[in-house]
Amino acid sequence: MAELFKKHGYLDKLKNEIITKHINDPNDETKTMTLEEAVKQEVKRVVHNMVKEDETLIFKNRGTTTALIETQISKDNYQLLHNDTSGIDIHNFVKDSIQHEESSNSIMEHLKELMENKDAKN
Repeated sequence: MAELFKKHGYLDKLKNEIITKHINDPNDETKTMTLEEAVKQEVKRVVHNMVKEDETLIFKNRGTTTALIETQISKDNYQLLHNDTSGIDIHNFVKDSIQHEESSNSIMEHLKELMENKDAKN
């Protein structure tokens, strides 16, 4: 059923709904931004700090630099997901978004529709 859900584009739709939801800007509580913008901002911060600490990253092989940055972002995102270090608790944000009544009902409706279509074909 999960594969059908994904195949029919429902997972992408759900993902887009979640990443375009507005949250408080962790740097300025008077502003809001989408989750996607917040994640991009966090990636920029990580890269900026890495280059600030080691300017030679700019001159290294692109593949090597990319791998170093990806490792650091993965490490930081793990901390971000579990420690809420930047003010965005992504794990709970996604969990709450999926459990929100409107999203939950939408998921259930899509699953029912897929089940009905599957049963009709058999």
